[in-house]
Amino acid sequence: MRIVCTFPNLMAPLVYLVDMESRTAALLGPAGRVHVVAHAGTALDNVSSLSFVEEVPSGAVQTTTIILSTGKAVHSRNTVMQGDFVPSQSLGSCVRS
Repeated sequence: MRIVCTFPNLMAPLVYLVDMESRTAALLGPAGRVHVVAHAGTALDNVSSLSFVEEVPSGAVQTTTIILSTGKAVHSRNTVMQGDFVPSQSLGSCVRS
């Protein structure tokens, strides 16, 4: 499955390739493919949300969580630069393509 997410404060969309059977995923970007962890949330045995967690070299994480029924999404970056936090969060949307 391919999921494309757009957020107002990001210059380019986030494109995820997901294999739900193996619970593996990759984020496609300018540097190529980056492994991310996929986590499916459930409500009454139906997948209701999907989250991706990317571990960055600084030790921080970046996450995207999608409500599958609506496509609403939130992307959070917990960046560490020069020994300090540079946090950001944005609401957006995702579609399967």
